[in-house]
Amino acid sequence: MGLGGFKLTDVDLGIQNNVAQTGVDIYAACYASASDAYAWVEWFPGPSVELFSVNPGDDIYASVQSNSSTCATFALSDFTAQQFASYEISAPKGVVNAGNEAEYIVERPSGDSNTPNGLYPLANYIWSFWDFTRSKSFTGVYYYPGETSAGTYDVSMTNDSGSEVISLPEIDKGLQNLFVEGVGCARGGGCKP
Repeated sequence: MGLGGFKLTDVDLGIQNNVAQTGVDIYAACYASASDAYAWVEWFPGPSVELFSVNPGDDIYASVQSNSSTCATFALSDFTAQQFASYEISAPKGVVNAGNEAEYIVERPSGDSNTPNGLYPLANYIWSFWDFTRSKSFTGVYYYPGETSAGTYDVSMTNDSGSEVISLPEIDKGLQNLFVEGVGCARGGGCKP
């Protein structure tokens, strides 16, 4: 989950040159039994920082609070493993309009020079469930991923060519719950770049 960073070509959201975010990264190799999962924080375009190891299926709590346009507090808890980390981070140089939007994200991780387009294949994650998910404005108003307001966008992830949806948000409008489901090649064994 994060604050800032989202861009739409036909909607003016102001300058979106950053995202303050925290979450869990899970890496699983298709060709070997190697895997790694860990909690992390970052204020992109600054570097990400690995916090602690997690296990797939753990119950995770994540929070990003924008304290000002240049400062945010990040908190991440693994209730299953009873681990917790909290940090206050300053925005990277050149960041503006921090904290003017909230995002709930399931994304393909970036790769390296060995991946054709810089993205790893999307694993068959089945679905990701976000319960009691909300953001709060500086004026104290709460917003949920199921909001019916015009400023709420449900965005699907597509394959590299844009021809097939591979990850789809399932939202009950007006509720605090969000399901993100792997579909297409993501559901059928993983998408290849």
